[in-house]
Amino acid sequence: MRNFHKLDMASTQWLTTHFLAKSASRIRSLSTLPIASGNKVLDLCCGPGLFMPYLLDLVGPSGHVTGLDHDPISLDDAHQRLRAQPHKNWDLRHGRLEESELDLADYNIVLLFNSIGYFSNPFEIIRYLAEKLNTGSLIIVKDFDLESFFFQPRDTSLWADLILSAKDKNDRENPVSFNNFLGRKVHTLHQAYKFREYKNETWTQLMTFPFNPFEKEYIWRNIECLINQAGDGCPSSAVDYFTNFFFPPEPTFFQCSDAMFVEVEYLTFLQL
Repeated sequence: MRNFHKLDMASTQWLTTHFLAKSASRIRSLSTLPIASGNKVLDLCCGPGLFMPYLLDLVGPSGHVTGLDHDPISLDDAHQRLRAQPHKNWDLRHGRLEESELDLADYNIVLLFNSIGYFSNPFEIIRYLAEKLNTGSLIIVKDFDLESFFFQPRDTSLWADLILSAKDKNDRENPVSFNNFLGRKVHTLHQAYKFREYKNETWTQLMTFPFNPFEKEYIWRNIECLINQAGDGCPSSAVDYFTNFFFPPEPTFFQCSDAMFVEVEYLTFLQL
């Protein structure tokens, strides 16, 4: 492949780029979450803590936010981000959920944002949480599905070749260790447990020409991930087309005055 380096899609660098590409809409969307002053929130798989300052605004000084992640590098970044907060009503924990000493009964709300695809059995992790949380608690899950990305201009036939190849590899061996096609299944997670009620919704992010640097990297890194995941199973015509269309140094897509990119994220609210 051309002039680009592979980026770890779970790295602090990528997660920060991802967040900044959508930062304006992120703040608006987060404000709609049913998180109130005084709530105790667990940000599960918090990464570099990008959501935590906004969650702290929602819970106020009488609430508390805990971030849990297994990556110490991400947690170091989160600590740097949070230490300037005016109130110390937050903490960071290192480890995996099943191995942690957290008492889930201490929390009103558990968030899994763009992370449930890392679990080998998403339904099992939802059931595990539901059995540990108190009645009245809320689990909020958000994730995306690369198949539901829409952008134009594009060659529809070659896009289908790329998606089908990546999905096939995802189902058989998943070389990127993340299910990039889980998003729409988030809306079925209520089947994991007998929840008192559940609600599904979507967040939509529109990016249009002229794209800022964060949007550009966000878009072409997702295409890169698809090509890496599709591997040798993808027709070379599709690989060549999207390589020339998106990757530096002269990506055609970002030079089109009518170019647009739309991402849909899927959310489910599971009430105990």
